[in-house]
Amino acid sequence: MGSVKVNGTSGVNGVHGDRHSMVEGARATDKGKRQYYPISSVYIVDLNPSREQYSYENIPFRREEDYEKILARLANAKDDNERKRIGLETGILRLPLLVASYAHIYPYFFSLDAVHQLYANIASHLHRLMIEDNYLPPHKLEKFGFWLEMAKATLPSTFCGPVRNIYTKLNTSFKLYEWMAVVHWYTVPFLLSLGVRYEVVSNYALFVRIAEFSMRMEERTEEDLQKFEQLIIEFLTGFEKLYITDPSKISRARLTLFQLIHIPNHIRWYGSFRLCSQATCERTIGYLGRKVRSDKSPFQHLANIIMEQEVIKCLKLYYPDLVPQDPPKPTRLLHKEYQITRAERAAPFSTWNQHRNAIYQFKGWDIEAPGSDIPLPTRWGKFSLDSGVTLRSEMSERNGKSSRSSRYFEAVTSAGISIFGEALAFYTWDKEDKDSILVAFHRINGVQNVLRCTHRGNLTSEVTVIEAKFIRSLVGVWAFQDYTYVLRKHAGLAVLSETELAAEAEREGNAGIVFETNITQTSEAMQL
Repeated sequence: MGSVKVNGTSGVNGVHGDRHSMVEGARATDKGKRQYYPISSVYIVDLNPSREQYSYENIPFRREEDYEKILARLANAKDDNERKRIGLETGILRLPLLVASYAHIYPYFFSLDAVHQLYANIASHLHRLMIEDNYLPPHKLEKFGFWLEMAKATLPSTFCGPVRNIYTKLNTSFKLYEWMAVVHWYTVPFLLSLGVRYEVVSNYALFVRIAEFSMRMEERTEEDLQKFEQLIIEFLTGFEKLYITDPSKISRARLTLFQLIHIPNHIRWYGSFRLCSQATCERTIGYLGRKVRSDKSPFQHLANIIMEQEVIKCLKLYYPDLVPQDPPKPTRLLHKEYQITRAERAAPFSTWNQHRNAIYQFKGWDIEAPGSDIPLPTRWGKFSLDSGVTLRSEMSERNGKSSRSSRYFEAVTSAGISIFGEALAFYTWDKEDKDSILVAFHRINGVQNVLRCTHRGNLTSEVTVIEAKFIRSLVGVWAFQDYTYVLRKHAGLAVLSETELAAEAEREGNAGIVFETNITQTSEAMQL
């Protein structure tokens, strides 16, 4: 409602509540307000016989020349009744003060809010509808929530904070990063594993693809945006077919859903939809609110704080030397050495001998050659990636005390092939030479792109070796029965603050809780 006061439009309560188009709202009851925006449903006409028929391919978008004519009509109106009538017809109530800005171009000067629209509004709306229509009956919803809570064990803490049980926490304040995790990582794998109706899962997968495309900071061509527009139309059409099954359910076609159709134009104007997020503004407001201490003149104090911050920014730009530079910290590639004991070397089926056989095979060495001919490598538990993130191994986590795993990775070979796996240990003959570092790992084989929004494969028990220099990033995983789903970092994480990401510091040691996130055990627990 705050944006309505700023931009001078009627908002969701008006007949033309969409500020970017002239689509007329629809009623959900005989005498209800025209607040809803179904387009393709066959039930629209039952309660809205006089409403114009629209199609997603032919939306009447607002234009600046029409806006100027409406403002002229409002300025020349004889009384309040005439102005009210014009507002009812057009959705424009008055001339906003912000029209004085040189940057004002109607209608996209007043952008949508990426974070609230995609996650706080649409994601929660879809989840509640799946519950209402019994696609997620209570026993499945309870299992969904349990899996969500258990899944944090194999999601790196550098991705985001732990996601809570949505079954018990849905009616409380589910946090932004939690909704992002539910959308991008967990809902599609969980729904597939629960045996939810395929049309429901595939429709939700379309929404995941919309959110991912919208939030990525990438160059887009006109062809990309046209395909994206068709993706949105496919999702909205499927949504109305699935969830609007009688006239009383017209209210499910909320304005926030319909406004997905405007995201391609937002990308044309602004670039990534992520740049339209209100999260940065709200975070700044919260920060400034805590700084204000004056009861007598709070607004003057606020203005002084803002002015001071801007002056400091300008000084830093003019005089970079004013900003103290921390000396660069020496970067170590490998951490936490684990000695290869005599007992391990003597036992034929020990961890070391399994890794040794894989290393020899990778190097093309003769496994039957005497061990003394080749010097013993040094074994390590952690490896620092170029991004500064630390990839742990099964060995370091087994001997440490962390509640969340960071041992799963994505590597890209020189041929451009992506490899996913679970790091077991790192080996080298020269710890300063990155090219000589090897990682022994369990590979996730047969990785497929399911519904074009999530990847899954089968985690093998066979030990494989690859050069560590090919490792690009950490990934999370979620396993159920024979499938292991790969959880890559999603684009939405970039809008979160450090506090919201809730990254946990690494803690290693021999005391405390021993890390127990064997993926097979986790998968078995989730089936209970």
